[in-house]
Amino acid sequence: MTTFANTHKRKLKVLKARASSTLVLPQHTTPEAIRRRYKEKLKMQHPDANRGDRDSEDQMQAAIEAYKILKTDGFC
Repeated sequence: MTTFANTHKRKLKVLKARASSTLVLPQHTTPEAIRRRYKEKLKMQHPDANRGDRDSEDQMQAAIEAYKILKTDGFC
């Protein structure tokens, strides 16, 4: 029998793993490394740096969402 708490924990683990994958982070990393990688991704994917390319804009938005998930869960 699964409870809501167990289901919720499992979903958070999946979200954290997906967020780490989006930011291309190693499994064990420091909050400073997460922030640094987030800033690097934003600079690389910013529309001004990519002449308004829609794909890079979508990747930038994914990085923002990934960082929000990690920040909400207390990783940075």
